[in-house]
Formats: sequence, C-alpha cells, structure tokens
Amino acid sequence: MKKSLVVPFLCVGLVVLVGPWTVASASPDRSDFALFDGTNPVNVPPSTGAACTARSAFNYHVAVTNYGLAGGVRVRYADGDQVDYKIPVDGSFSFSQAAGNKGGADSAVRVCGVNGAVLVGSMSAMSNADGKVLCVSCDAPANGGVGDAGCKAIAPDPDVFTCP
Repeated sequence: MKKSLVVPFLCVGLVVLVGPWTVASASPDRSDFALFDGTNPVNVPPSTGAACTARSAFNYHVAVTNYGLAGGVRVRYADGDQVDYKIPVDGSFSFSQAAGNKGGADSAVRVCGVNGAVLVGSMSAMSNADGKVLCVSCDAPANGGVGDAGCKAIAPDPDVFTCP
C-alpha cells in the first residue's frame, strides 16, 4: 500500500512546485537605476544628476552625498515644479517618493545639485509590471551618461525639465 501512494504524492508535489502559479511574472523593465558623479570634471551643470520616468505610477529613491559647498539636491518634475532639499558639506541625504501619471506633471522626475552642491549618488525607480521604468544618468556622455539633452528628452515638455 505504501508503494502505491508514493507515485501520486510525487506527482502532486511536482505540480505544486512547478505549476504556473509559482512562476514570478516580473517584467525586465519594471525597475531601473542610474548613477551620477558631479565630482568628475566632465560633468558640469546642467549635465549632472539623474532622471527617471515610467508609463504609470512609480516609486523613486535617491541617495546622494554632497562634495561641494553647502547647497542642496533639486527635485524637478516634468511640469517644471521643483523642490530643493538642503545638504551640508560632506553630508548625505536619501529619500523615496511616489510619482507618475501618464504624461502628467510627475511622469518624469529629475535630480541635480544646486547652490554649489556637488553631488555623487544614485536614483532608482520601480513600478508595477506595465510601468516600463527608465532611469538615466544626466552625466556627460563622456562619463557614460546621456547629458542634459538626453535627460530632457524623457519628459513630455523638455523645455521645463532643466536642472539648474
């Protein structure tokens, strides 16, 4: 009797382990990140910082250290609105926010140093499976970034998506 139960239990066990409900349905472009380095001499404003965008709501995360003067990190939204956060010399700062609505005011977010801050850091974003997240470094192309023009290009209105 024991031998006759082994095969059915093995079959049920395999179905539970490899059934379609155990496969994660993660999209390869549901998250992204970008690194930036304002201390590199080729990265002069406005070719500094990073930007992220998505097709739907997303959460973004920023972590920076200020190697310049007491200044701040500017968060610029696709509609031109901005918020500045002060960072002391040699200080670090990190934050997370929600953003994103198709083509709306916060469908793209950009960060950069202002008022003498020279920032080194990262920006990342994550969205739901259909979010199509894109993060780019605004560093100069010579340093592996897309430059100011590349960062502006991800916003619906590039003219207002500037960092300083």
